[in-house]
Amino acid sequence: MSHHIYQTEGYILKTYPSGEAGLYLRIYTKDLGLIQATAQGVRYLKSKLRYSLQETSESHLSLVRGKEIWRITNARLEENLFSSFRDTPDSFHSVMKILMLVDRLVQGEERHDLFFSTLRDAFSFLKQHKLENDQYELFEAIATLKILHLLGYGAVSKDLEIFIESPWSMDLIKEMQADRLTAKREIDRALHASQL
Repeated sequence: MSHHIYQTEGYILKTYPSGEAGLYLRIYTKDLGLIQATAQGVRYLKSKLRYSLQETSESHLSLVRGKEIWRITNARLEENLFSSFRDTPDSFHSVMKILMLVDRLVQGEERHDLFFSTLRDAFSFLKQHKLENDQYELFEAIATLKILHLLGYGAVSKDLEIFIESPWSMDLIKEMQADRLTAKREIDRALHASQL
C-alpha cells in the first residue's frame, strides 16, 4: 500500500532521542502547521538526514502521515540558523526566543501562510541588520506582538497597531523604544491570558 508523501518547509523547534538512533521532532511547517514527527536512524553518523534535522534548522521535508504521528522520509537543509548567526550570538538568542514562543503558543496542525512568512521575515531582517545591544529587546517585542496577533491572543491597543501592520525596518525598531513599556504590558497580559 502506497502512502501519499507531503512536501513542505519547516523550522525544527525541538528534537528528542527516540529508540536506538531515531529522533522525535516538533516542527513548525509552512503547509501543515505544528506537527510532531519521527525520523529513523538519523542519529547515526552515516545518516544523510542528520544535519537537516537539527534544532533551529529550516529544512524542506518529505513526510508520510502515520496513525498518530508524521514520519520523515527525506529532508534537505535550507538554512541552519545557528550557523547563519554564529557571528552574532545576540541575534541567535533572539531567534531562539522566537522559536520557543512558537513552540509554546502554536496549537495543532493548521496551515497559516502569513504566520510562516512573518517568521521568515523576522529572521531575514536580523540577518540584514546589525542591531545595537539594547535594540534586541525592541526587536523581540515587535516579533512577539506580531506572533500574538496572528495567533489571535487578544486585541492590540491602537498605540501598538503600527508594529503589527508595518514591515520590518530600523525605523520600526526605533519607534518601539518609546512604546516598549506599553508593549511589555500588552505581551504579559496576552501571555497570561493564553494560559500556555
